[in-house]
Amino acid sequence: MRSKIAFTLASVGATALVGAQGVVFDAEEMAKLMPGYRLGSYTQISDGVAHILLLKEVIDLPEQPGRQGGGQVGSRTAAKEIYPPLPTRPVAVELFAVDPSLDITVEDLPWGNDPRPYWHTELVDMGTWRGHRWFADALIPIQEYIRGKLGFEGGDDRIALLIKGLGVEDSGTMTRNSSERQLAAFGEEAVPYLEQAIHASQEQVSRSALRTLGKIQGDRSTKILLDHFFGESPKLSASAAYGLINKPYRPQAKEAYRRMAAEQYYLQHVAAAVLEFQWKDFAPQFSAVLESAENSSGYWIAFKALRALGGRPVPESLIEAKEKVRTSLFMRDRDEISFEDQRRVFLESPDVEAATLLAIMLSRYSTKGVTSRINAFGLSVLDDLPREKVLEVMRRLESSLRDERGKEAVRSLLSRWKD
Repeated sequence: MRSKIAFTLASVGATALVGAQGVVFDAEEMAKLMPGYRLGSYTQISDGVAHILLLKEVIDLPEQPGRQGGGQVGSRTAAKEIYPPLPTRPVAVELFAVDPSLDITVEDLPWGNDPRPYWHTELVDMGTWRGHRWFADALIPIQEYIRGKLGFEGGDDRIALLIKGLGVEDSGTMTRNSSERQLAAFGEEAVPYLEQAIHASQEQVSRSALRTLGKIQGDRSTKILLDHFFGESPKLSASAAYGLINKPYRPQAKEAYRRMAAEQYYLQHVAAAVLEFQWKDFAPQFSAVLESAENSSGYWIAFKALRALGGRPVPESLIEAKEKVRTSLFMRDRDEISFEDQRRVFLESPDVEAATLLAIMLSRYSTKGVTSRINAFGLSVLDDLPREKVLEVMRRLESSLRDERGKEAVRSLLSRWKD
């Protein structure tokens, strides 16, 4: 690219730029204001123009153990214990600070030719800060972070740039995912942009816009989500559903939650919303799930919700005991969890039906790791609970399940007690 400015290496090592108006900018100070960033290089090109390279190390996380079914199982703690230290990759942010008295645009500057093969970058007019105009060749989320963190004023439309980021396909969908989160931080101000983006030619942009609207509370965002949830496009309806399950839950979305319950998806969130708003008229939907459950997880969610709506909730002591046993897999010192103490909670609980269902779940529990001890715990509890009650609960569960693998697993448990 032709430039009005000769790119020289004069003044390398200096970190301060004094503009024509006498305002001092210090690149070293800039880097210190942003945790995780460091100054890679500083070059004063000419009076009132400086080139700054900031560096940030980004961790590439591998797939985490147990991340199945929308991340209901597993944890970053587990990843830290099972995986070695994770590799990092440097991200370069190329900046120019320009005295505002100079007639220079983003096209005039001598940008480097770093192809940056992993992530998409944009040439951006970042506005003014510390008496200078700023231009960047940076990832869209990173330039947004810098502008927001340091209080830049003016420049290219920040929200419009992030909307553009929704359509970027780069490594790990880094730009898209970060843009969704940053757009949500603008709240209602971003809603008109997102509404327009839903009608974009790229389906992924439309779906990302709907997911982002789910993180913004307000009547307008809720109406847009509901319109598309009940709309004609199955894919946009699915994205709107994902938006509607973001907390805090929306009372205006009651009928959308009802349809989710009937079709048995996002049941965990639907049940949480129902209990939060005490919608007792959802009892028929949860009863229908118990009659014909997509899987054992859905069966348990419906069972627990119905109990709570009926004023007879599952004892917290049982739920806590089950979670202590399940999460023992991820503890460095597994002896910290006394299985005998948790076993006593199961066997002494007056709620035998709930204890049986939770023990079945533990006996079938699987994830990336050795779960034999957890499975054996579940089986031992089932062995010692009242036999007739256990068989009654298992037969009811086996009859309900539409998932053949789950049904077969329950049949296998039933065969242990055949006369």
